[in-house]
Amino acid sequence: MGIDIKTIGKVLQEAGKIELYQQVLDMQAKLNDFQDANYDLKKEIRKLKEKLETKNKLEFKSNAYWMSEKDQKVGPFCSRCMDTDGKLIRMHKDSNNDYFQCPTCKNGIGTRKLGAVVKTNKRLDFTV
Repeated sequence: MGIDIKTIGKVLQEAGKIELYQQVLDMQAKLNDFQDANYDLKKEIRKLKEKLETKNKLEFKSNAYWMSEKDQKVGPFCSRCMDTDGKLIRMHKDSNNDYFQCPTCKNGIGTRKLGAVVKTNKRLDFTV
């Protein structure tokens, strides 16, 4: 059963305590700033946890990153984009299926190093 800041401010204003009323308004503004900062920090923590979770699923092999999903390796993902920009960019196959290239930075890897091709979910992924 507490009294909120708005009620206190209204009572002080009606009582002619303008200086105290101004202090209450300043406190309210600071409280709002703290709430905004707290929200931003929680949002940043959530983003960092998601990045860490993704990074923990990655394995570096054959000059690319691969993600473990349900006992399969998914990828390849560009090592340059991940290492320098923190972005998980799936590399695309060329028309001959013998080369993967990043659509963002144009980094590439040959498929001979990658092993057998397997079909999963109507797309070709390479097992490692």
